[in-house]
Amino acid sequence: KELIMASFTPKPLHLAKNMNELNSKSSGSKLQGQTAKMLCKSSEKLYLAAYDKYIEGDQEHAYILLLRYLDVLQAIRNSKEYKTNKKQFDKMTDATKFKG
Repeated sequence: KELIMASFTPKPLHLAKNMNELNSKSSGSKLQGQTAKMLCKSSEKLYLAAYDKYIEGDQEHAYILLLRYLDVLQAIRNSKEYKTNKKQFDKMTDATKFKG
C-alpha cells in the first residue's frame, strides 16, 4: 500500500490526553522470546494496521501502532538471527514493499 494523503476528517482525540500518555500506550509489547522471523510477520501486520487506522482518520491509534512497529524493528535488529543474516531481515522489514 502506498501511503497517500487522504482527504479525511481526523477523529477527535480519544485514546490519551497528552503525548506522554499516548507514548505509554505503545509500550508493554511482549517481544522477548520471539524469533526474528515471527517479529517480521508482526512488523508487517503492525505497519498495515497503522496505515489502515491513518486512512480511517484515527491518527492516535496509527501513532501507537507505528511506535509498536518501531519497537519490533528494534527487537529484530537486536536479535542473534539478524546479526547472522542482515540482508534477509532488512529485505523482510523494508516498508517500501507495501507500495502499490
